[in-house]
Amino acid sequence: MRTLQLEKISTIWFLTLGVTSLAAGILVYILLLESALGAFSIREASPARIGIDTRPRVALLNSDYTRRTHRILNLRDTSTVWVDQTLISWREFFLNQTPLIPFEDISDDHLEYGDLSGYDVLVLPSTRAMSDLQIQRVQEFMENGGSVMATWTPGLYRPDGSWRGWSFMEETFGVQFEGFVERGQGNFRVYADTFPGQMMDGIYLPRYLTESDRFIPPTTGDEAHERFREIQAERAETFDFPPLQDYVWFDTLNSAQPTVDWARARQIRAELRDMNGDLREQDAVVVSYFTWTGRGIGDQIPFPRTSGGVRRMTIRAGTPISAQIAPGYRVKIQVYNPGVKVRVVEDRTKPAAFWFDFATEDLVGFNQIEESSSVVYGEYGEGRFIYMGFQRNAMGVGPEDAEDWEALKFYFRNSLNYLRRLPTIWVHDWPYNYDAAAMVVGAAESPAGIQRFGPIADALDDVGIPGTWLVKPEEAGPYTSLLQRLHRQGDVAVYDTLRVESDGLPDDQGDRLRRLRLILEDLVRGPVQGYRSTERGIVGINTMGGLVRADYTYFLPDSIGRRIAPKIMGFPYETLTRIGTTVKQQSDILDGLEEDSRDLLTGLMLEDLERVKYEGGLYNLVYDPEQMDLATMRTLLGGVKDGDFWVASGDSVALWWRLKRGLNADVEQRSPSRIFVRVSNDNGHTAKEATVSIALGRRVTSVNVRPELINIFKPVPDNVDVPPYRLRENGTVLELSIRELKPQQYRIFHIDLLGDPLVDAMTPDE
Repeated sequence: MRTLQLEKISTIWFLTLGVTSLAAGILVYILLLESALGAFSIREASPARIGIDTRPRVALLNSDYTRRTHRILNLRDTSTVWVDQTLISWREFFLNQTPLIPFEDISDDHLEYGDLSGYDVLVLPSTRAMSDLQIQRVQEFMENGGSVMATWTPGLYRPDGSWRGWSFMEETFGVQFEGFVERGQGNFRVYADTFPGQMMDGIYLPRYLTESDRFIPPTTGDEAHERFREIQAERAETFDFPPLQDYVWFDTLNSAQPTVDWARARQIRAELRDMNGDLREQDAVVVSYFTWTGRGIGDQIPFPRTSGGVRRMTIRAGTPISAQIAPGYRVKIQVYNPGVKVRVVEDRTKPAAFWFDFATEDLVGFNQIEESSSVVYGEYGEGRFIYMGFQRNAMGVGPEDAEDWEALKFYFRNSLNYLRRLPTIWVHDWPYNYDAAAMVVGAAESPAGIQRFGPIADALDDVGIPGTWLVKPEEAGPYTSLLQRLHRQGDVAVYDTLRVESDGLPDDQGDRLRRLRLILEDLVRGPVQGYRSTERGIVGINTMGGLVRADYTYFLPDSIGRRIAPKIMGFPYETLTRIGTTVKQQSDILDGLEEDSRDLLTGLMLEDLERVKYEGGLYNLVYDPEQMDLATMRTLLGGVKDGDFWVASGDSVALWWRLKRGLNADVEQRSPSRIFVRVSNDNGHTAKEATVSIALGRRVTSVNVRPELINIFKPVPDNVDVPPYRLRENGTVLELSIRELKPQQYRIFHIDLLGDPLVDAMTPDE
């Protein structure tokens, strides 16, 4: 029997095969990583690093300098609970993020002498007192690439309580301090405080007013009452109470509010700190100072009133901070401490929000907007910053205000993404790469007003702008040919005499509103979708229910809400789009003028146009054709045309806004040099000329965009065109223009970031 023997295997051949297989495996691994991540470093791709948390770290300054300075400056109330509340607000925010943002508190001593190189973001939470060394360290941290979030009045004082001024904030953030923003209540700005001492209850007027020759004291004809007032005023003069030393007692607390500056005093017992800093119960006076803002006491105010401690702050559209927030959204800020307003003075700094509120200010001036910035962002050295002129926990009033709560969620997420250099993506609010939109809406109260639409339509045709025309259907019968022309030129909608909610429940209103719509559709020979009431105020739930039942798609209330952009209503009114008032009406402006000055009226309306463009919202001009001067109208139309607005009729604006809500965009950082972008259309309509912006988190000189188009119903070849794109803001923001996106279709882009020195240094053979 023959014995089998194993063949000898060449050792050299075996080693050669093994090395070749290993090299091939490494090559495949590198190619796969490069395909997914773009340029990368071997250190980052090493399996040994898998599972290590490499997320940026945040340092939160817990400042005893600020506590000490507060006690020095406030002998009445040395409590520093507000400092702890501010810190708690930041801690809760970091802990509630998904994924969690790692952070830790640092002390004043750590900021002065500790190692900051392990942190990417430094938060200065209302750090009013800072040492010179701390300021130097913060600036060095930013020069070396660190990011800073600062709020309210950083570094205003030194640790010993002495005044430094605004130099740190101005030099570091590229702004100029312009002043404080106080609370607002109705027709007054209000400031209240509690002082130790005694004073008579009552209403007080400034002494300079009562001593003026123009001051006429009120009289009742009752001699006893007049004598009582004199005695009360004389008694008030005997009190030594410095906070009201320049005021004169005027009336009891039951008096109607004056329409001038005034103050109110109320005696209480309260726990206050004495000159030695000891807390004890003592006599105290609550004093509220009211500063008159100039509006007529009987004027209708077409905007929601807010409490005395709240102001509205407008967030600008088109910035990395405002991604996914409605353009021109007006968020509530609790101004229990006066807010800070600044003006941007350096190109490295950009405004993200401002205090000016067109709803409450009498006259618009664009300089007022530029000089009232409340949030700015930008660069210092190699680092980044965001400055907010208020405390973080002053934003919003809590989860019970769902709309504000949603906006603030995006606001702070975007802010931390910007500071941590993570990409942020948003779909532009308007089509064709426009930064703002406009509507020109005529509201005819009478047949004479409908007749006036003819010359105005000629003016719109001359500049190629569509109009929206509101008419009362039951009065429009004699103007069929004109209405049909207006419908072809833009959109004709129902103008209704509804006054109050008691005009009917949804079913009753639905029958009436459907009848009005059908009358108008028969006249214009086309669809009618829009509605507006002739009365000022908010359209209530009964009317909205009627509009849904009558198949309307949008309505135009004349009350000023939280945004200058349309809004898709919630359940059960989700088929309705609200297009609110975004500028003061012609009648509001004329009422604020001492005389009917057409030149001044035109100038103020053009200022409003510039404001809306600055905010990035919708300029909704609603005019009365019987009052609108044709020359003024032509000037405004020229401003709209030259201002590069997307101008559309009401039905087109409502359709676009509904379409935009279904456009979704996501971005994912795959590596330092590659991002993954997905844009989808979840609507039932085709989206055309939509624009998407991506804040890249760094500066680049060029990008390589590799597209992929997928349809869930039908595969599409890979050889599709690269979408038009451009880099802006010094190579930190990439814009992609999507020419067309069909329903339920999405596009995927692999984008390589090129030209960044930090990325260039990290190649696969590093």
